[in-house]
Amino acid sequence: MFIPLSQKSFEQFSKSSTETDVLNANWPALVDVETFNRVQARLTKNRKRFKPDQWKRYPYPLTELLICGECGKQLGGKSSHGKIRQHAYYGHPRQINSDGVTHLKRCRLERVRAERIETTRQKTANRSIQT
Repeated sequence: MFIPLSQKSFEQFSKSSTETDVLNANWPALVDVETFNRVQARLTKNRKRFKPDQWKRYPYPLTELLICGECGKQLGGKSSHGKIRQHAYYGHPRQINSDGVTHLKRCRLERVRAERIETTRQKTANRSIQT
C-alpha cells in the first residue's frame, strides 16, 4: 500500500542527513567546552587505531608495527572471507594520500597472512632470547 506525500511532507522526509536542527539547551553542561573538545580530538585520533577487544575477532597485535619494505607504509590488521573461513592478514592502507595517486601504486607483497608473520616473529624473538 502506498501513501501519497505532499510536496511539504516529501521535503521534510528527504531532508539531508548532514542538516541538523539546533535547539537551545535548558540544562547545565556536564563538562566544560575545553574538556569536550579535547575528548573529541582524542576520539577522532583513536577511532581507527584502537578498537575494544570485544569488537575484534582477531587481535592483530602487530598493527602499525609492521612496515612494508618496499613503500614504507605501516601495515594494519584486516580480514577477508574465504570459502570455508575468515582469514586474518596484515595489509596496506588504501586511503587516498595527499598526492592523489600513492594508493594506486601496488607493492609486490600486498598482504601477509597474520598467522604466518606472527609465528615468524615469535620464532625470531625466541631465538634472540636464547642467544
